[in-house]
Amino acid sequence: MCKKLVYLTSFVLVLSLAGNAFSADDPSLIIYYSFDDVGEIVADQSGKGHDGTVVGDITAETGGKVNGAAKFASGSYLDLDGPSFPAEDIPTSGMTLAAWIKCDDTGGHHAIFNARAGDSTWLVHPEARSNGEFRWLLRAYGGTTIFDIRSGVVPWGEWVHFAGIYDKASAKAYTYNNGELVGEANVNPPLDIAGDYEQGARVGYNIDNARPFTGIMDEFFLYKRALSQAEVKTIMQGLDFPYAFSPDPANGAMHEDTWATLAWSPGSSAVSHDVYFGDNLDDVKDGTGDTFQGNQTPTFLIVGFPGFAYPDGLVSGTTYYWRIDEIEADGTILKGDIWSFTVPPKTAYNPDPSDGAEFVDPNVELSWTKGFGAITHTVYFGDNFDDVDNATGGASQGEATYTPSPLESEKVYYWRVDEFDAANTYKGDVWSLTTPGAVGSPIPSNDATGVKMTPTLSWNPADNAASHEVYFGTDKDAVRNADKSSPEYKGSKTLGSESYDPGKLDWYATYYWRVDAVYDSGPVKGLVWSFTTADFISVDDFESYNDLNPDDPESNRIFAAWLDGLDDPANGSVVGYDTAPFAEQTIVHGGSQSMPLFYDNSVGYSEATMTLVSVRDWTEGGVTKLSLWFHGDAANSAERMFVALNGNAVVYNDDSAVTQTGEWTEWVIGLKAFADQGVDLTNVDTISIGFGDKNNPQTGGSGKMLIDDIRLYRPAAPVDPGTEGLAAFYALDGDANDSSGNGNDGTIGNLNGGLGPDGSVWVDDPERGTVISFNGTAEGAFVRAGDIPQMTLTNDFTWAFWAKHSAENTADNDIILGNRMDENAVDFVPRQFIKFTPTKFEWHMNGNGDDNLDYDDIPADVWLHHAVVKTADQLTYYRNGIEASSGTFTQPLDFPQPLFLGGDNEGAAGENWSGLMSEVGIYNRALSEGEIRYLAGHRAPAEAAVPVGHWTFDEGAGTTVADVSGNGNDGTIVGNPTWIPGIQGTALEFHGLGAAGGGGDYIDCGNDASLDIPGPISIALWIKPGADDPEGQGTETAPLAKAMSGISPWNWQVRYGWGSPQPYMAFTFNTSPRAWAYVGKNLERNEWCHIACSHDGTTLKCYLDGVETDSNPMGEIAQGEAPVLIGSDGWGSDWIGAIDDVRIYDLALSQDEIIDIAAGL
Repeated sequence: MCKKLVYLTSFVLVLSLAGNAFSADDPSLIIYYSFDDVGEIVADQSGKGHDGTVVGDITAETGGKVNGAAKFASGSYLDLDGPSFPAEDIPTSGMTLAAWIKCDDTGGHHAIFNARAGDSTWLVHPEARSNGEFRWLLRAYGGTTIFDIRSGVVPWGEWVHFAGIYDKASAKAYTYNNGELVGEANVNPPLDIAGDYEQGARVGYNIDNARPFTGIMDEFFLYKRALSQAEVKTIMQGLDFPYAFSPDPANGAMHEDTWATLAWSPGSSAVSHDVYFGDNLDDVKDGTGDTFQGNQTPTFLIVGFPGFAYPDGLVSGTTYYWRIDEIEADGTILKGDIWSFTVPPKTAYNPDPSDGAEFVDPNVELSWTKGFGAITHTVYFGDNFDDVDNATGGASQGEATYTPSPLESEKVYYWRVDEFDAANTYKGDVWSLTTPGAVGSPIPSNDATGVKMTPTLSWNPADNAASHEVYFGTDKDAVRNADKSSPEYKGSKTLGSESYDPGKLDWYATYYWRVDAVYDSGPVKGLVWSFTTADFISVDDFESYNDLNPDDPESNRIFAAWLDGLDDPANGSVVGYDTAPFAEQTIVHGGSQSMPLFYDNSVGYSEATMTLVSVRDWTEGGVTKLSLWFHGDAANSAERMFVALNGNAVVYNDDSAVTQTGEWTEWVIGLKAFADQGVDLTNVDTISIGFGDKNNPQTGGSGKMLIDDIRLYRPAAPVDPGTEGLAAFYALDGDANDSSGNGNDGTIGNLNGGLGPDGSVWVDDPERGTVISFNGTAEGAFVRAGDIPQMTLTNDFTWAFWAKHSAENTADNDIILGNRMDENAVDFVPRQFIKFTPTKFEWHMNGNGDDNLDYDDIPADVWLHHAVVKTADQLTYYRNGIEASSGTFTQPLDFPQPLFLGGDNEGAAGENWSGLMSEVGIYNRALSEGEIRYLAGHRAPAEAAVPVGHWTFDEGAGTTVADVSGNGNDGTIVGNPTWIPGIQGTALEFHGLGAAGGGGDYIDCGNDASLDIPGPISIALWIKPGADDPEGQGTETAPLAKAMSGISPWNWQVRYGWGSPQPYMAFTFNTSPRAWAYVGKNLERNEWCHIACSHDGTTLKCYLDGVETDSNPMGEIAQGEAPVLIGSDGWGSDWIGAIDDVRIYDLALSQDEIIDIAAGL
């Protein structure tokens, strides 16, 4: 038997004998406070009876790390009655103390636990120190210090797990933060801890009333033994944590073998485990492909070994993903996190210095992590990328280090390591570095992400260069190899002008740039840097503010941009600190700065306002949401928070005590909430952030908030939710059966209470086919389905369905989905119900009144998709996939609620609803915004529509532009348009008659029958106009047309030129009468924009960057033999500017599909 197999057999045996070692029955567990119930006492759940008596102000906090937590006001504590604490329960030779804490930054120390012996020995000090580190100290009798470890970081206002360990037998002490080792001590001599608490023992306050713990605490454990690191990670989850945890290999680990035994700690109530494993993240996430490895009871799985999953072995250089879903006795499935590990590559990796390192010591020693299985290494080193990349025949060596001859200053060097494993040689990547004095310090930094779409690139000059040359583009190799004749060359920069403005860039795109130092002897190539733009528009990230004096032309103080109440006695706000740095630089959400915003509502309200300069169009790119992050403090006075646009359109946060939120929290606001108050989202002037009631100022309190990362987002990309968490699905296309496979079939009551012929419940709808109907009368139909997933403070759910509301026979409180009474038409005792109505999502509990999530009344006679999602204590309502309302859930329901569709039953006929319904899905999880958009009919274009012609221009060279639709409508380039970087990949720039050397540039895509479309039709393309008056003659031109001089009839054109509004962009069609739809806005020269039109057979609509701009009646389009031309109108009026990603469809695209196309989906 081979050694590996012996080890494998032994390991399987060990695992099969192992179980979950953690429970409240562990005899070494002395105290366990879950803090799920906080009253006059906090119960000890260890079974030892060491309940803590509340002294002072300790209150229950719902937002704990594991269910509930305890909030300690300064000077409050749990008294453990130290003099009566049994000696046998006091740790002496081994100890573990652990807790989750979230400390307020009070400027003082915070005692987690403290005890004092009868001889006055302060025997234990686990503390969060004022300097931001943790302390773990134990003493023996007589006050002798056993050890004193000071380590780790206290993230003020954020959750962190602390664990202190002492083991006399091994003479070791440890501290852990969030399960990771941060401190260690060799104890000499190892002594017993003092063994009595005669002068007291407390949680949260020293015995001498010093060092008050101020903040929130959860999951407090005290053991009489030293726990292992794995055990520490276990108790971080609480004793009743239901999900799988503690993966082995650890999440993100580098696993140096081609087989593995996956192991995990099981959830507290799991009876079996569904295991998913594979090399595709999405497949493991969705449980698709061959990732499901089966349901099993052991808590381990072998992979990469004959007879098991991946029998041919794991592949080097591959990342593997796995997930454990816990199955409880009642069949409940608890979906686990996705974990991963990577088998190292065969090539060398982890270079030191890192790839792209700057200003490296000329006497550097290079090192790397050897490739998996590598025996020898061959190093190539030089100052020319191509030479190093193409080098062969070097000498091999055994060490994974290399010391070149001393390097020259102000140089760029390249190096490569090839690995040999006794069978094959594996060529390595080419790495690079610079020495002191070279061009460097790029802004944005190399590999930066989330970069604004309007960045200014800058760098530090080379010490002795005369000037610099800039190269920029979307192709890394093209930028690396470019010279001054390449389109990537952007010009020369004199000394003192080390910056380049690339203009407005694309959403979420990666760009590459290079800066060469130019000397008298010629240029020296620089490193190739990269950055990726954001998938959002940044309104303010607070990174640009500085502390320079106002008379400095570069001064940009934060309170000069955000105006506070300094000159307004009715406004109690103050922006920034009194002394530099004026911005907050410690507690930040992203980057290195956030905005301190003080409020004092003794004057009524407080707000700070910024006048927008560049980010004024809040429709660009189809954005629909405003996001900002805020951070409060438990010591703040409770006040409402608001955001206002243009001074008077105000949206309030639902949490009336939001200012007391002591951690970074995102607030997302649908822009529709401002548009509904009259804001022109294409031209937003100001944004204000404030506290109190702006519309009705009231005297209030004070405090400090931090604000960061104000952004605009587009809707999430549609994602198929699959069947995960699907409790029931009712297609309602001829029956009320549940097609989820869970057997929750519905029963139809009053079959003749519908809106169909003779009162039938079934209706043939022209939009959705066969659907169910309800007439809303006392004899109206209804469907009795299963029970609704329980609405508690902890569980999540989603209701999603299509409905066409009828204005007849309905009232505001009628039940579209839900219930009013139990299934026997009798009130629950205590009374409670939950229902979705035409005006609100309503739930009622224990006679305490209704909690309502209000939304705009549902309009009649139109199909709409509705979804209500509960995530923890948050409820969100989506209409047609767009968030329309949100609120906080506070009252859980005691009983499972019956689910009715279209009403209740005969006993509650007064709340029966009238309308049509289709595709009801009930989920026992919270669907994401993308999943809701999918259910609402939004699809990526590849799913929903296939173009008849699609030209991406990604060839980058040549005389042909391919039609990637598959219809063969390839285009032939006429003239000499220029290949340039595009929206994605490359694009073409055309030189019309008004441009230097222009005339005759266009692409002929032919006149195949697939392009001769009478309607419906949709057209979409990216353009970058290069001139306002394209031909300099007051005439028009076209970036796209199906027309040609001498061929009649023409079909359609996309026109640009002088007109009203000037200059205009419009789609025009040869119909009777001629149809036009206008962009309705002057376009910016040399800026990309996305234009589109959609004709459904009767109406023509026009879109700019996903926003509808015009709509007009339109009939059938004339058909003819004219070709599709890109870059011309067919009569010699040729386009000046760039074009990318042209698409033509023989169907009408929805606005959401056009938004998705513009987003590159």
